[in-house]
Amino acid sequence: MQYRMSDTARAVLNIETREHLDDTPDVSYLDQEEFADRRDDYRRGDFHFIGIDARAELIVDHVTQEIVSGGLWGIESDSGEDHLREIAGEELASLASILRTLGFTADELRDQWPEGFTLPE
Repeated sequence: MQYRMSDTARAVLNIETREHLDDTPDVSYLDQEEFADRRDDYRRGDFHFIGIDARAELIVDHVTQEIVSGGLWGIESDSGEDHLREIAGEELASLASILRTLGFTADELRDQWPEGFTLPE
């Protein structure tokens, strides 16, 4: 759905989750002896660390705004797809809570809610 500034003073343009490279991860847990194999994997570059957040692009009072969840960082990049999807869902739930605090309704969020994720009611 496209909006012209004259159409509305308030709208949800897009909601998405994003993965980011975590270039300053806390890897201190890898120094523990029980993580020696994992530490070797990391040092070889077999995995890196990422962060996941959720983002909404909105129009509020005719001004485009971006609202972003707090995000979760320090996630091992080779974590299973189910785990990464669970984290993305948690970030979307957090974003929905923020947007509700700002007065957006479930109906306003529904059209832009990412496919395959449940919008918290």
